[in-house]
Amino acid sequence: MLERGSGDPTANVRQQPDLTQTFMAQRLAIAQQVQSGKITAAEGAAAIEQRRSEMISEGQRRNAIAQMAAAQQRAANAAATAADAQAFSNAIWAANAAFAAQPQTVRVQTTCMQLGHMTDCY
Repeated sequence: MLERGSGDPTANVRQQPDLTQTFMAQRLAIAQQVQSGKITAAEGAAAIEQRRSEMISEGQRRNAIAQMAAAQQRAANAAATAADAQAFSNAIWAANAAFAAQPQTVRVQTTCMQLGHMTDCY
């Protein structure tokens, strides 16, 4: 059995049971027409192949729409992530600017030693 993406044109159709059910119903109706003599076996085979082709085309159309929607969703997610990252970056810059604007008091521990009239601090 062929796997999805291996070139099997019915791979997408098998994931859409409504298409398969419709095709099987149409195939049965065509077989009944052949059996009753309303159409020849060759006409029946051509009609079945036509329905199969239509089913595959519809499955491919649906798959293309689903892929396009998924790509649009990925693009929207990426844009939202970029916007979130930019908002976070802006918030960090604003916080840093507010912190830098405040006067800073630096306390340094100093030790002094007095020797005679001289005082050394370090």
